[in-house]
Amino acid sequence: MHKLNLMPSEMLTKMSRKTRRPIFVFGACIFILLFLSSTVLINRSNDLLKEEIRSVHKDILEIKKTGEFELTPEDLNKRQNAYKDLSKTKIYYARKIDELVKVVPDSVSIISLKAGEDRLLNFYCHAVDNASVAEAMENFANAEDVSDIQLGFVRRQEAKSEFTANYDFELLVELAKD
Repeated sequence: MHKLNLMPSEMLTKMSRKTRRPIFVFGACIFILLFLSSTVLINRSNDLLKEEIRSVHKDILEIKKTGEFELTPEDLNKRQNAYKDLSKTKIYYARKIDELVKVVPDSVSIISLKAGEDRLLNFYCHAVDNASVAEAMENFANAEDVSDIQLGFVRRQEAKSEFTANYDFELLVELAKD
């Protein structure tokens, strides 16, 4: 079965125009709204950029008035020299502590470690016997990154069993500069 349209062709074209008109009007309205909103956004961003440029120009004028810009190369040289001096005297604590912990004898347990000022490390340890304390001191003294070692204190503890540590001691280790 075929559909047959009995309406005259003039009437069909008028009806199709009537249905197209609201679609075109709606599309034009959306286009105008998008155009207006984008124009407003662009104007706002331009205003913000102009304000930022004004503030930068103010800062430039202030720097020119005070003459601080002329000190910049000298200041840069001073900072570079200070950095070079600091890097010469810098101590890499992590690397040096790692190397020192490797030379600790098996009979000695490190309880705590404190990094003090002037390249000084305080090792608080437990040892099974007095010979282990001496061995730890000797191993630290022979390490390449140590310039001086001192025994802070030694305390003998009563042993509860043969596997517990009998001596508490502190080693003061002064690190050498890199």
